[in-house]
Amino acid sequence: MGVLTIRNVDDDLIVALKARARANHRSLEGELRHLLSRYAVPSAELAADVRANDPEWMGAMRDMGAIVDDVIAPAAEPSDWDALRRRTSRPKDVD
Repeated sequence: MGVLTIRNVDDDLIVALKARARANHRSLEGELRHLLSRYAVPSAELAADVRANDPEWMGAMRDMGAIVDDVIAPAAEPSDWDALRRRTSRPKDVD
């Protein structure tokens, strides 16, 4: 295996990379290896496979929600939906 040396890296970037490594339970070196292998993939098929097996494929949105259950029925009866109601009069024009 080869050795890679990167000089003149901004201190703020190093802090951010260390925080990212800590959040992913990796060393800084391990996180950098992960990022390099993830983004320097030679083929589209391999890139798709990496994305499919990597929870980070959602990017910035990955921590914004959670799957709590399957949707098996609407949350309300369809008769309660305004979009399905027939209008008896035309809506007033908004000025």
